[in-house]
Amino acid sequence: MPTVGELLRQILELQANGDKAAADRFIDRYTKWDPALHEVVAKNMRATETCALSARALRRARGMIHGRPAFAHASFTPNVNDTACAP
Repeated sequence: MPTVGELLRQILELQANGDKAAADRFIDRYTKWDPALHEVVAKNMRATETCALSARALRRARGMIHGRPAFAHASFTPNVNDTACAP
């Protein structure tokens, strides 16, 4: 499998040469997806996740619960861990 840099070099060459047939071959070669590969990639991504916030934690991090400011909601309890990975 080529590196990202090698793929970029190939793409730039294809663009510079304007060879549609070569571009089509490039696309056919690198745009296939293997379902078995999908699961390997997904498993690795899940294994490296450092933050998994619930929808409620995301709303709390954004300051809203049930459409009201989180601090006004009876269930609000500040929790640093809920907002540690919030955008």
